[in-house]
Amino acid sequence: MALLVTLGACGGGGSSGGYEGLTFQRLEGGAESKLGEYFGAPLVVNFFAAWCPPCERELPEFEMVHQELGDEVRFLGLSQDANPDDALELLERTGVTFDTGSDRDLEIFQAVDGLAMPTTAFFNSDGELVDIFGGALDAESLRTKIAAVMGAE
Repeated sequence: MALLVTLGACGGGGSSGGYEGLTFQRLEGGAESKLGEYFGAPLVVNFFAAWCPPCERELPEFEMVHQELGDEVRFLGLSQDANPDDALELLERTGVTFDTGSDRDLEIFQAVDGLAMPTTAFFNSDGELVDIFGGALDAESLRTKIAAVMGAE
């Protein structure tokens, strides 16, 4: 089952809807980062967990698209795992090289109204949340969604 929510461009709370100040812990090194550090280019945020088989299936697809697009689109994976080591093992198994962090307290997941695992949020370069998808995405579907976000800028 998949859930698609397309958001209108007129959200409250300023140009980025208040998302820029949301924080997460980097999986590598544990430093605190802010979501706003990734704005300035379209951003794909994928919420995943090691206990989620669809997440494991889609992560290599996300990595493939990330490699294809390079710096044109930013990617961020946010783990929902209680144990960061579980997330790191999954990322190693699936070959993910894009930035990753822990959203263990679900602050960002709840802020984007995430409903399912996996969930993917799409932000434009101004930091506006323009689309959210609940369910697994393959590379072709991911490319289509990214193109729609980039075309809306």
